[in-house]
Amino acid sequence: METTTIVFTVFLVLVSFISRIEFTSCKRVANLSCIESERQALIAFKESLVDPSNRLSSWVGEDCCAWEGVGCSKRSGHVVKLNLRNPNPFDTVSALSNDNYAQEYVKTCLGGELNPSLLELKHLTRLDLSMNMFSGIPIPNSIGSFSNLKYLNLSFAGFGGEVAYHLGNLSSLQYLDLSVLLYSDLLYYELSIDDLQWISMLPELQVLRLSGVNLEKPSRWLQAINMLPSLIELRLDNCQLYHILPSLQVNFTSLVTLDLHENFLNSTIPPWLFNITNLEYLDLSHNSFLGFIPEEIEHTKFLEVLDLSRNSLRGKIPKNISNLCNLHEFSVNENRISGDIFNILGRSSRCALQSLEHLSLSINGLTGQIPHDLRQFQNLKYLDLSGNKLNGSVPESIGQLQSLEVLKLSNNSLKGTISEHHFSNLSSLFELNMESNTLAFNVSSSWIPPFQLAFIYLSSCEMGPQFPKWLQTQTQLSEISMANAGITDVLPDWFNNISSQSYYLKLSNNQIHGPLPSFPQIYERHIFLDSNKFDGPLPVFHADVILLDLSDNLLSDYIPQSIGYMMPEMFILRLSNNKFIGTLPESLCQMESLQVLDVSKNQLTGKFPRCWNNSERLTVIDVSENSFSGLIPWSLGSIPSLQSIHLHENKFYGELPESLKNLTNLQTLDLGHNAFYGVIPSWLGENLASLRFLSLESNHFVGEIPLQICNLSALQLLNLAQNNLNGTIPHCFRNFTSMIVGTEDLKQRYPIYQENILLSIKVKAFDLAWLEHEHVFRDPNSAFHSLIRKSKMISSLRVLDLSRNALQGEIVKNLSNLCNLHEFYSIENRIHGDISNTLGSSSTCALQSLELESQHKSTDRKSLGGKMVKIGNLKLLESLDLAGNELAGNQLQTLDDPSVYLGNSKLCGYPLKSCSEDKPSSNGGHEDVNENRGKDILTICGGNGGHGGNAYFQVVADLLLVISNSGGKGSLAEEEVFFWKRWQLS
Repeated sequence: METTTIVFTVFLVLVSFISRIEFTSCKRVANLSCIESERQALIAFKESLVDPSNRLSSWVGEDCCAWEGVGCSKRSGHVVKLNLRNPNPFDTVSALSNDNYAQEYVKTCLGGELNPSLLELKHLTRLDLSMNMFSGIPIPNSIGSFSNLKYLNLSFAGFGGEVAYHLGNLSSLQYLDLSVLLYSDLLYYELSIDDLQWISMLPELQVLRLSGVNLEKPSRWLQAINMLPSLIELRLDNCQLYHILPSLQVNFTSLVTLDLHENFLNSTIPPWLFNITNLEYLDLSHNSFLGFIPEEIEHTKFLEVLDLSRNSLRGKIPKNISNLCNLHEFSVNENRISGDIFNILGRSSRCALQSLEHLSLSINGLTGQIPHDLRQFQNLKYLDLSGNKLNGSVPESIGQLQSLEVLKLSNNSLKGTISEHHFSNLSSLFELNMESNTLAFNVSSSWIPPFQLAFIYLSSCEMGPQFPKWLQTQTQLSEISMANAGITDVLPDWFNNISSQSYYLKLSNNQIHGPLPSFPQIYERHIFLDSNKFDGPLPVFHADVILLDLSDNLLSDYIPQSIGYMMPEMFILRLSNNKFIGTLPESLCQMESLQVLDVSKNQLTGKFPRCWNNSERLTVIDVSENSFSGLIPWSLGSIPSLQSIHLHENKFYGELPESLKNLTNLQTLDLGHNAFYGVIPSWLGENLASLRFLSLESNHFVGEIPLQICNLSALQLLNLAQNNLNGTIPHCFRNFTSMIVGTEDLKQRYPIYQENILLSIKVKAFDLAWLEHEHVFRDPNSAFHSLIRKSKMISSLRVLDLSRNALQGEIVKNLSNLCNLHEFYSIENRIHGDISNTLGSSSTCALQSLELESQHKSTDRKSLGGKMVKIGNLKLLESLDLAGNELAGNQLQTLDDPSVYLGNSKLCGYPLKSCSEDKPSSNGGHEDVNENRGKDILTICGGNGGHGGNAYFQVVADLLLVISNSGGKGSLAEEEVFFWKRWQLS
């Protein structure tokens, strides 16, 4: 017993001694201050930084370990972590919606230089400088000297230039992020890597993020990354990658996340990708991958996210994709996928049905009907089937998908009725898009939806004739689109409440009538109320509105003189085709952000404002079809951003002001149908090199056509018709580049503004009695509809119109050089020469309309001659008028109307006399010529321009038919039909 007591006593003494040692040690560690040399290094580092928000205000005192962003080892006191990441991360949504966001964001960022004093932190394991702004300085080579560094994050920090190989010295590195911020011009600096071999010297690397870094030069980028056996995450999106190896022995078998979206990869999807069996996240979207989705996809059993959207994939979705039981998100939108939708939605495995949360199949070629029973997709939150060829009805079982948040079925061929049963359990729904189908909403007037929508897109659905009452319950709407919805109502009083939080309102193409409310509580920044029947005066909207389209209504009275002061943020203002009177308010010049001003087709008068000196962003001015008078203001030439000017059909006069030569970005200058006079200035060709459309028709210009016009290599339309020009046609016209090889397509910048140039179509006379019959407009084979069809066919029109001047001399030789010239007119001039030398060998050219009719009656006049044989090579020719000349030989055999050859007595062949005998040739069963009036010759006599295959033309519905009084029923007198062709502005 005594021995035991002694042992126990000794034990207590030892425990007490050890505890005292441990306590003393812990106390000493706890009291450790940072190393003085490292504190001095941090002070020097701080002094080289720019800190506008004073984020480093805590960097004072002796203990640097207590400073913001500094972390020290508890044992040694050395600085091991430096985290200076911006606590206010960049918000892409705010940047896209707010022009001033980037400037405000920079004020929260650190900037300046990285002082080499930082190298004193030899024990640093973690360095984070992300979300700052170092204004394009290179990443210092010295960072490669931190031998203990495991974590390096320099993303979105504004570094630029080439990434040096010194980072390859960081052999302990596990995390590397050099991603570049791409969503703001103000904050973007290009960061590039010319040789990626150094990355293979980081054997411990687990996470590699190079989003936005230019990797165009490293040809062996994949081989270098394949040397990283521990890699778990790889992000190379937006890296300008063009090639990916078709075969590879994969070494990074631990890879879980692979992101290659937004590159230029244009091969088939390499099968080796699906040998990475641990993959959970694979994003190949926004590339140009071709071919089929590989069957090997079934090997990636753990895949949770698969994004193949925006490629050029075709064929059917592999059936075995339904075996991916962990798949939560599958996106293959914007490809060329085909097949029946039932095989995708109706035959999925049970595990796939239960796991899938996001399914996007939009903008493909899927057909068939949506399966009747969709209840199995109980976890589905996002369903997008829009932009396919689906038909049939929308199944009511969609209403049972209680997790559904987003439903998009727009732009299909769905038909039928939508009832409250389609939404019965959709309590989580916040976005509904059923636009552009043939759907009619039929719900009870007392129905209260279970959801609160933020986004509603029901354009082209039948919602009317009254505004649906259930909309009153939707008080959190951000975007409202109900255009072409059959609404013939007035705006109800409660509409102000549901749209009080929205920033996008579109009610275009309805029959909404009554005065236009002032919307005192509505803060939409984008308002589309065009093509309705609103009447009365124009109210002033909220000051935050940036886009306002009220075109094609019945609004009248004066445009408020204060509009520019009350709506200073305006970006696009369209008031065209109303009944506004009075002058154009000078306060419009105060809209410093204004880019598109369209007040065409009104009854505005007076002088055009002269205050445009500060309108630095203005790109489009369209005041056509009004009654403005006076001179073009000199200040119009002080807007360098102007691309499009439309002044036609007004009462402007005078010589063209020389200040317009400063508009070096101008692409459209339409001054037709005014009273301008003087010579055509040479500076049009010398200074306005970007011009594509130039129309000076129906003015009083005199003198010769300046040779400098030939410098306009991009010109697609030149209309000088109906002036008093003399001299010869410049032979350099045959060198117009865009009419020889075409020009690149113009990018769409303002989708709601469409370029307008007035054209005239000559047709054989439609007498009033004939036009009064409704069948003319109903019959798709009538000349009226033929006119419409022809106006839509031309997608890249190049036009040269010199008609009705006093031009003389020989016709331009080798006109066939202009192989993109679609229309050439030189009516009522004094042109002569051999037409066969002019047209040459034109079998491959695009000429569709040719009018060289001569109507001069002088007996000693010269006219066009030559043989017609080569004209027969113009395979695309649809309209021809060569009357009153002296042509010989075989004429074009495809046009039936003999009047196009009148006065050419030496021509022969159908429908004229036979070439072998002086008698009419057989008409081959064709109708009598007199019964063909108005069916054959539809000659486009004005100008138009195109933007390649992406151009969009639309004939305005209100065609103005100008009927002749000189031609009775059956007359072949020629008349003009004026209409508008539209294409989207670049």
